[in-house]
Amino acid sequence: MKKIFYSMLMLAMAAFTLTSCSDVPMPYDNPNGNGNGGNSDTPIEIVGEGTSESPYNVESALQLITSGNISENKVYVEGIISQIDEVNTSYGNATYHISDDGTTTNQLEVYRGYGLNGDSFKKTSEIKVGDNVIVYGQLVYHNQKTPEFTQGSQIFKLNDQGGVAPQEGIAVGSGTKESPYNATAANQFTSSLAADKNSENEIYIKGKIAKIANNGAFSAQYGNATFYISDDGSEESEQFYVFRTLYLGNQKYASGTNIKVGDEVIICGKVVNYKGNTPETVANESYIYSLNGKTEEGGDTPATGTAKGDGTLNNPFNYVAATNAALALGEGNTSNESYYIEGTISEVKYQFDAQHGTATFFISDDGSTAGQFQIYSAYYFNMKSWTEGDAQIKVGDKVIVYGQLTNYKGTPETASQKNCLYSLNGQTGGDTPQTPDTPSGPYGTLTENGVTLQTIDLNMANQEEATTIQLVDNITLTFDKGTNSLTPKYYNTGTSIRMYPGNSLTITAAKNIMEVDIECGSNQGVIGNAEGKVAAEPGGVQSGESSIYIFPQGKQVVITNKYEGKGTISQIYIKSLTIKYSY
Repeated sequence: MKKIFYSMLMLAMAAFTLTSCSDVPMPYDNPNGNGNGGNSDTPIEIVGEGTSESPYNVESALQLITSGNISENKVYVEGIISQIDEVNTSYGNATYHISDDGTTTNQLEVYRGYGLNGDSFKKTSEIKVGDNVIVYGQLVYHNQKTPEFTQGSQIFKLNDQGGVAPQEGIAVGSGTKESPYNATAANQFTSSLAADKNSENEIYIKGKIAKIANNGAFSAQYGNATFYISDDGSEESEQFYVFRTLYLGNQKYASGTNIKVGDEVIICGKVVNYKGNTPETVANESYIYSLNGKTEEGGDTPATGTAKGDGTLNNPFNYVAATNAALALGEGNTSNESYYIEGTISEVKYQFDAQHGTATFFISDDGSTAGQFQIYSAYYFNMKSWTEGDAQIKVGDKVIVYGQLTNYKGTPETASQKNCLYSLNGQTGGDTPQTPDTPSGPYGTLTENGVTLQTIDLNMANQEEATTIQLVDNITLTFDKGTNSLTPKYYNTGTSIRMYPGNSLTITAAKNIMEVDIECGSNQGVIGNAEGKVAAEPGGVQSGESSIYIFPQGKQVVITNKYEGKGTISQIYIKSLTIKYSY
């Protein structure tokens, strides 16, 4: 094996960098340090080249990581499994440690890595302490504390098995809108899911269309398209399978719209590891978020067709006039006036239900989906919630809707909970409805010793910023972006409020709080290890299998997401809150 010698200057620089950050002990025993922080005159010996033919040994990988000499390229490291933390057959990955001699001294962590040849782990017995492995993946110095293979590595060789070099690109992105996965990262994330189980949350994937199924056309019957994307748009690069995805704005494809090989897209939606061997998007649960830089169908372009009506009861807007009036408001703005809009229901996204009292649907002039306007979160007659026994809506119903318009991030629609049915197939609710203010609570349910809030009951719009929420029994929830540029937001995918790193939640009550139980969405890094990643002031923090437990000291507590990573795993998904009093 080729040997590379680094001078003590590099080691001294690394030591200075580490000690200047914090007085954190080295994560492993430095064999060259003689107990004095590495002041030996013996140069660091790097064994191997990090290739499949000449992998690094563990000690070399540790030295490279802590000295800052790692690159973004994936490398090979050879060692002996010295400790197994978890083999998770549900997600198909494992966390374990390797060392040069099989002991727990000078270990390198392999964090959520895959099995031989990148396959998901099906059995916990597939690896054991003492196995000789060559691991392939990206080295990182996590939080400047833990040298590790980051999530997504794979076993290249296990004892005498394997040894076929993977043909893949470099995983890029964290799956968010701001940092979408590339095809490689999307394949790795989706492959980590249990077979045939959809991801709980939507992810974003970016690439160029490399191949289009169905002879290069979308399905006019179903309004979706199936294609493959890669980083450069070629079929030779690693591709991700986009299966039956919808068009811009999460709408069905309409006649006249098209896509082509070479188009750059960002896909938003849920993914599935189909039959455990085919990563892909879930049929009809993904859409093109961006097409060659265009993020919403139509954008500021007026709707095609003839605009009719002036928005009054005697002359309601048709879908074209409503679309144009909403777009004219400017992105992010809502009309002060309420209008009447007439049309035929072309698609029902959410039926009326007793829990929410509202419905979301689309209308057009002729009941087709070729051109339509979204009626978002509409109440029943007279701005009243729908209740059991009330008539339900269906495609083909003729309606008149009354309410305010909004231009929500370039999407023309009615303003959430500021609109209602005026007429359903000729039946009216009586008097002209009055548009209410957006409900502000109080929310939550009184329990025997406190209050429970289910976020699904908040009636918030998707991606609406969470600010102040008033609960029953004089409890106030105040969300703040803190040190992050992103503010906490409610997402109807997973029905939860997402708190990003640096975000905070202040809970203020009229009584002393004994405990706050936060039920979280899955796949968050804080789950099972909240200590150090979630702070409570004043109070303590404990973690459970799917919950975070806060133990305040008084009537107010500030809960902060202290996680330092990025992506979905760094976020806290608040699905429900239970606040218990100490009395």
